[in-house]
Amino acid sequence: MTAPVPQAAGRINLDTRTSIMLVLVACTAFTSQMAVPLWVGAVIDSFGFSAETAGTIAAVEFTTVAIASYTVALRIHRFNVRTLCGIGFTLLITANAVSSVLDSAATLTAVRAVAGIGKGLVISAAFGLAGRSTSPARSFALLNGGYTLFAAVTFFVVPFAIERYGAAGVWLSLCFATVVGACFVPWMPSAKSKDGAETKEETASSGTTSGLSGLLALLALVVLVGGSSAIWTFIERIGLRTGLSLTDIGMILSAAAVITVSGPALAHALDTRLGYRIPIIAGVGVKIVIAGILGTVTSAVVFIATVPFFNAAMLLAVPYLQALMSLADPKGRFAAAAGASMTLGAALGAYVGGVTVTQFGLDQVGTAAIAMLLLVIVLALLSLRRLTAVTGLDTLPTVKDAPAANEPAP
Repeated sequence: MTAPVPQAAGRINLDTRTSIMLVLVACTAFTSQMAVPLWVGAVIDSFGFSAETAGTIAAVEFTTVAIASYTVALRIHRFNVRTLCGIGFTLLITANAVSSVLDSAATLTAVRAVAGIGKGLVISAAFGLAGRSTSPARSFALLNGGYTLFAAVTFFVVPFAIERYGAAGVWLSLCFATVVGACFVPWMPSAKSKDGAETKEETASSGTTSGLSGLLALLALVVLVGGSSAIWTFIERIGLRTGLSLTDIGMILSAAAVITVSGPALAHALDTRLGYRIPIIAGVGVKIVIAGILGTVTSAVVFIATVPFFNAAMLLAVPYLQALMSLADPKGRFAAAAGASMTLGAALGAYVGGVTVTQFGLDQVGTAAIAMLLLVIVLALLSLRRLTAVTGLDTLPTVKDAPAANEPAP
C-alpha cells in the first residue's frame, strides 16, 4: 500500500485513492456541522432551549474548531496527518456519544466544545493536505463536492432519528458517522515535511507569496460562511414557517444537497480557466439574491426552488477562496486554517442568526446575511488584487506538473 508524499515546493500529487480517503475523513468529521439546522431545532424542541441558547451552543462548538485548527495551522507541514486525524476522531466519537445522554445547556455546550477540538484537528490536517496539492482549486472542489453528498445523506437520515429518539438521535447518528470516518485514517498519507529543512524551491517560492492576500481571503471565507450560516442555522425554522413538516424539510434538504454538488463540480471543471474573480463574484452574488428571498419566504414552492442553489452558489466561490490561500502560502498553512475559518464563520453566523431571530424575528435574518455577503465581495477583491499584483496568479494555471512519489503506509 502506498501514498503520495510532498514534492517540490511542498506540493503533493494526490492520486485518486488518496483523494477519496481525504474526502471521506474530512466529511465524516464535518457531519455535526452539516446537521446544524436539524440538531439546533431538535434541542429547541426536546429541551425547550431558546433560539439564542441553541445558536450559542453551535457557536461554541464552531469556535473551538477554529481554535484547534489555528493552533496547529502555523506548523501544519510539520505534523503527521494520520496522528492529527486519529486524535481528532477519538475526541469526536467520545463527545458525540456523551452528548446523546445530556439535556442541560451548560454541559451540552462543554461537550460540544470538546467535539469542536476534535473536528478542528481533523479538518486542519485534511485541508492542509489539500492546500499542498498540485491543484488546490480542484482538491478543494472535491472536498466541497464530497461535503454536499454527505450532507444529502445526513439530511435524509437524521430527521428519522430525531422523530424516534429526539435530540439523542442526532448525536447517535453523528457518533456512527465519526466511527466510520475513523476507519479510513490508516490510509491517509503522513504528508509530513522531512527534518524541518526547506527545499530550494520552497525558499524561492516564499518570495512570491503574499501573507496579506492570504489573510484577506481567510477573512472573506469567514464572513462568507457566516452569512450563509446565519440563515442556514434556522433553515428548518424557515421551512416550518412555509407549512412544511420536519420530515418534509429533511427530504428537501437531502435532495438539495445532491443538487448543491453542482457548485463544486463546476469549480472542479473550470479550475482556473476563468481566473478567480468571476467565480467568486458569481457565487456570492447569487447567494445574496437567494438570501433576500429566503429571509421572507412563506411559500413552500419558493422554499423548495431556492434552497438548493443557496449552498451551490457558496460552494462555487469557496474553492477559489481556499485556493487563493494555498497560492499565498505553498506550505499549506493558510489552507489548513481554511477549515477553521469555515467553522469560525459558522460560529459567527449561528450567533448572529440566533440574536437576530430572537431580537428582531425570523424575517430579518436575511438582511443580516446580505450585509455579511456584501462584505465578502469587498474582501475577496482586495485579496485578489494584492495577490495578482505580487504574483500574477489570476492569469496563471495551478501547478500540475509535480511527479507522484510514494511512501509506505502503516
